Amino acid sequence: MLAPGIPADLARFAIGFDQRDRERVHALWERIFDSNQWSEGELTRQFETAWAAILVASILGIAFYAALAVAERFVLSWHPAVKSRVE
Repeated sequence: MLAPGIPADLARFAIGFDQRDRERVHALWERIFDSNQWSEGELTRQFETAWAAILVASILGIAFYAALAVAERFVLSWHPAVKSRVE
C-alpha cells in the first residue's frame, strides 16, 4: 500500500536489467556453481580485494584532507600575514 498522495504508477517501479549483461551474469553464476563454493571462494576474494582498495583510497583521502585542515589551523595561523586576519 502506498502512502497518501503517492502516484499509483510508482507501485510498478522496478530496477531494470541491461540485457547486454546477461551473458556475463550467467558466466559468473556458472563459476560459482562449478566451484561448488558459495562463500569464501575466488569471486568473494576478488570482491573483498576490490572493496578494500576502495576503502583504503577513501581513508587516504580523508586523512590527507584532515592533515591539510590541521596544517591550515595550526601551522599557517602562525604566519604574520594570516595572523593579522585571524585577530
